[in-house]
Amino acid sequence: KLEADGLLDVEVKKVDNRLRKYYKLTEKGNKETVDKLNELQEYIKTMQILVNPNFSLE
Repeated sequence: KLEADGLLDVEVKKVDNRLRKYYKLTEKGNKETVDKLNELQEYIKTMQILVNPNFSLE
């Protein structure tokens, strides 16, 4: 699926009579990874606020 979506390049090489697959993120895959990490960071911040809210008596 990642390859079909253009997020991964796959290179197949024969080593010692065995096929090996090497995976590399494409430029689109790198961008998607950065976007997903940013989403995850926002989610974690939200969860931290919900679990440990800062109460103020002001």
